[in-house]
Amino acid sequence: MKQANQYESAGLYEEAADLYIRSLQANSDNMESKVGLKKTGQLALDNKQKQFSQLYQSRQTKEAVYAYIDAENYLRQAESLGVYLNFDQTNRSHFEEVKTIYLDKLYKEGVNYLQQENFMMAEPLLGEIRNIDNSYKDTREQWIIARYEPIYRDGINFTSTGLNRKAYYAFDQVLRGAGGYKDAVSLREKALHKATITIALVPFFTSNQSQNTTAEQLQSHTISAVSNLKTPFYRVIYDPVINSFGKLNFITEPMLAIQLMKAAGLKLSTNYLLTAKITTCTQFTNPVKNIPQKAYLKITKNRTTESGERESYQTYEKVYYNQQKGNSGASLSISYMLINIETNEVLVSNVFNGSDADETLSASFDGNYKNLVPGTWKYSSKKDPMDRMVTSTTAINQLRKSFNTKSKEIISGNKLMENLIIQATIAMASDIERFNPEK
Repeated sequence: MKQANQYESAGLYEEAADLYIRSLQANSDNMESKVGLKKTGQLALDNKQKQFSQLYQSRQTKEAVYAYIDAENYLRQAESLGVYLNFDQTNRSHFEEVKTIYLDKLYKEGVNYLQQENFMMAEPLLGEIRNIDNSYKDTREQWIIARYEPIYRDGINFTSTGLNRKAYYAFDQVLRGAGGYKDAVSLREKALHKATITIALVPFFTSNQSQNTTAEQLQSHTISAVSNLKTPFYRVIYDPVINSFGKLNFITEPMLAIQLMKAAGLKLSTNYLLTAKITTCTQFTNPVKNIPQKAYLKITKNRTTESGERESYQTYEKVYYNQQKGNSGASLSISYMLINIETNEVLVSNVFNGSDADETLSASFDGNYKNLVPGTWKYSSKKDPMDRMVTSTTAINQLRKSFNTKSKEIISGNKLMENLIIQATIAMASDIERFNPEK
């Protein structure tokens, strides 16, 4: 607190008090800081009250209002830290006097601008009144008009020009900020109804019957993915007319399906159709198994030389260790498109290519694995020209690494495929979301 004392000695009471405030914000039980703030804070508050009095006497109403608010906020800040300062309550009546004068001036100016429909000028004036006294007259209602009437009118204009998405967001902004403003609720609902695109699913096509289950899962997840979009302008349905159109069971090409439905003159519930074809769909799971692997075990032995000295030497014994190995994988490729069957316009067209895999590889040995050397051999009890020992540092380190890896359950190929299906439908939904007929 040395710097605070220096500020105080120099008559910089507010700067000294600020240091005590920071100290108490870090540690509210610091008694030295409380005592310091009690003294310097009171002196700083007295200066603020003095400034207010001077402004009041000189009839500078705006400056006096904000000077009083500053002093009162300072008092509240000290109280929040457990330090209670003295405040001259006679200043309160003076504040109410200048506040009334200043707010009345702002109110008249704001309402005048509002009557002229100059919302841009009215809104900050009425907003300033609310910041000082939110209960002053009918300021809140007048401010709502100044703030949200322009947005409401934008919504009306957007509706008249067919920009129903923009209209929806305009009315939604009004309702979020102002509540039930005029007829914004019904106008928002009308705009949403006009802006919403209903998409019918054409059964997803496959390259072979083994992919039928995946196709059904893709369709189901597509509905969920579109429903989970943040934008409210899309919904996906099953159209019973499409589902009962028997000719679709004998074809595998989406465009041919569209042509057949159009030629048949089907009365669909919507002109927007989403179709897709699975071009690749594979998965596999190789469960974790113990697989015996050949290696050499380095053994250090001792012997006596011809000179009678003891020396150590190394031999290599052919052994097995167990390798725990398993892997899985999945691959999915689909092409998809959103088409307007009435105009034959392709609105969205894209492909999804995804793959994923999982594996585990570990090892175990009934002995010291650090003495193992990778290699292969033909017979365990005799040498053979095909025997090979790999003594490179890289090969040995790679072998040891497998012993330091814990065996784990692998994710099945079926689960990997489920994840790819979700990724694919999210990609489709995102592409659909980017389609905006109003642009």
